[in-house]
Amino acid sequence: MCNCGNDLVAVCPRDPSHERFSTTAHVMQDWEVDRTGNFEKVIEDCLQVTAKPDRDNTWICIICGAQAKFIDRETFERQVQLAAATADPERTQAPVEPAENIHPEL
Repeated sequence: MCNCGNDLVAVCPRDPSHERFSTTAHVMQDWEVDRTGNFEKVIEDCLQVTAKPDRDNTWICIICGAQAKFIDRETFERQVQLAAATADPERTQAPVEPAENIHPEL
């Protein structure tokens, strides 16, 4: 669970149906090191989470690469209900390909 509070949810501004995001968390790892402490390889990927995702971090949509916005959970749920009530069942949408470069600043 993220340090985001239960009152806010991340939403993709391009498509609210996108539900997965990339963001930063900090974990402790066990490393194999040489005699001077230089990294050789990871022994254990995640011993402990030291800082969970936070809404102050940048959250990027895994599907399209848009930066997420945080909105009130109740507002989001009302928007989803409204969209479902007004959706055209005949309308189909082509699948969205995953973004190749979700972190262009890196």
